[in-house]
Amino acid sequence: MTGCVQHMGMLRFDAFDDIGGHLSFALALLDDAGNGIVLSSLHGRQETRMYAKPIREGKPEVPLTVEEVQALRQAGFEAVPSRLVRSDR
Repeated sequence: MTGCVQHMGMLRFDAFDDIGGHLSFALALLDDAGNGIVLSSLHGRQETRMYAKPIREGKPEVPLTVEEVQALRQAGFEAVPSRLVRSDR
């Protein structure tokens, strides 16, 4: 079970000032070793964009947004520079 998704965090938010309803989201899905993905969907008036950011051994491969970091915290991980560490929850 070590490679299975064991930690999840989700944050809904408004990506743009002129759009309400919290239709955008950041979703963190990680195993116990900190491997997984952060999916982000940014909903706008004309389009919705989706982004996937891999997390390997607790390290994001690309920069994360504030909302993505909050989703990781909800999943039980704390973001530190260039690395995530398991929080004591």
